[in-house]
Amino acid sequence: MHLESGGYEKKSAPLLCLLISLSSFCVCASFFITFVLPDTPLYISRFVFLLVSVIVQLELIFNFLLKGYLVQTCIATIQIIIAGILFYLGKSGTLVVPFIKWGLSSIGIGFLLFAHLKRMNDSYKGVNRIAFSDDLTGLMNRKKIISGISNLINKEEPFFIMFVDMDNFKMINDSLGHQVGNIFLNEVVHNIQCVIKPWMWFGRMGGDEFMIVSPKSMNREEIVDFVDKVEKHVSLPFMYKNRSYIVTCSIGISEYPLDAHTTLELLRKADLALYRAKSYGKKRAVFYDENIQHDFDHKLMMESKLHQAIDNNELFLEFQAQYSSAEGTIKSYETLLRWQSEDFGLVSPSKFIPIAEENGDILQIGQWVLNNAFDWFMKGKNSKKIAKDVLLSVNISVVQFSNPLFIEELKNTFAQTGMQPMWLIIEVTEYACVYSPETTAQRIKELAQMGVKVALDDFGVGYASISYLRLLPFSIVKIDRSIVATILNAEKECIVSSIIQLAHALNLLVVAEGIETEEQYTYLKQCNCDCLQGFYLSKPEKMIV
Repeated sequence: MHLESGGYEKKSAPLLCLLISLSSFCVCASFFITFVLPDTPLYISRFVFLLVSVIVQLELIFNFLLKGYLVQTCIATIQIIIAGILFYLGKSGTLVVPFIKWGLSSIGIGFLLFAHLKRMNDSYKGVNRIAFSDDLTGLMNRKKIISGISNLINKEEPFFIMFVDMDNFKMINDSLGHQVGNIFLNEVVHNIQCVIKPWMWFGRMGGDEFMIVSPKSMNREEIVDFVDKVEKHVSLPFMYKNRSYIVTCSIGISEYPLDAHTTLELLRKADLALYRAKSYGKKRAVFYDENIQHDFDHKLMMESKLHQAIDNNELFLEFQAQYSSAEGTIKSYETLLRWQSEDFGLVSPSKFIPIAEENGDILQIGQWVLNNAFDWFMKGKNSKKIAKDVLLSVNISVVQFSNPLFIEELKNTFAQTGMQPMWLIIEVTEYACVYSPETTAQRIKELAQMGVKVALDDFGVGYASISYLRLLPFSIVKIDRSIVATILNAEKECIVSSIIQLAHALNLLVVAEGIETEEQYTYLKQCNCDCLQGFYLSKPEKMIV
């Protein structure tokens, strides 16, 4: 899609007028001196006027070619030929050389000049294409898109921009390689182009992020229908080596002039809407509204306060017992992280853990949890308040688990606290298996060799869990509380018993969390669930560090 730079047109028009006037004056002056003042000292100055005229005409031809003005280019070329004729005229218009010789030579020079400038124009177009086109996809690049949006804003007509980002594209890049990832991106571009309207602009902002601009006035219902088609076309299967891969997309939408009046603000608010779409679970489109800005500002403030939470002693741990179904005794304690913020009160882990993972604070927080949980556990062991066969379970973030230094730091923590690897259970979510499957497999094997047990947490809430149970050396499966909650549902309670039977068939222990009623407790005991955890049995115990 070609975007014309309106600002450049306005600025260059006066300059072109000045150059045309200057060239005309120089040619007329040369005519006057040649035929009216041939025997005066001014005669020699005609060469200066002719030289200036030629230089100015060259500049005009270059500008005309850039703009595609072929008629004006031909006129300027003819003026150069006239200047050549004047150069070959002697005093009073007498020919210095025969007419045919100077005529043909002048015409030849003019055509050679035209061909040379045409090649210059083609080179300029090539440079322009490199500067404003994406190398991989051939789409408009970020610079071109921003320039086009700025021009639309200058026209002061309403329009929408749609920020499109691929969900979990990193998995394809990491598992198949960047070369295949590039092929996939081009396939996605082809699929999206099938639904792009003729008046829309489609470009790549970078990576797996794209921008669609709709200059034509559309209402929100039409935009919703359009982005729905985009989402469906993005999620079309991508075949590679007889295997199908599917990636979805999230879309953030902002509108001019409703949401912003400048290019940067419009892009920023589309980006905020995209962030909201991601936080809602991806695979959706979200229009920007003021609540998004408010929530984002709140998140920034929470992020700032969380960064200081350790130093301000606002973090603390709670421990919840997990009981043996057969014996009724405590088999282990799960470590639960809490944040009592001076500004926000008691903040749910579901709110602050993702923030810590996003900004990297989770590495420091995770290490703080290990240090203090191990200290508490060893004090209980040494004082014999915790039985010898009782274990400690700690949740580890996918970011911390994927850290190359995780195993080394864990060994150092063992040495500093006296904690034994055989007493530790590390819980990782199913997302860790999807986020970085190779790294996760390697970590689990290293931990198993150390004697640390690894539990697959939140089993049953998503992803392909069964394959991971079979392929990775997990020791324990934890059934998510949302699955336990279906026990009283006659149509779904069989899910729990099926999970328990499957895990036992794979020689895995099963822990059910979130038990809140006697009916759930009784059913799980009947299904031979190994360990039980929940408010029905015991509430978490607070431990302030």
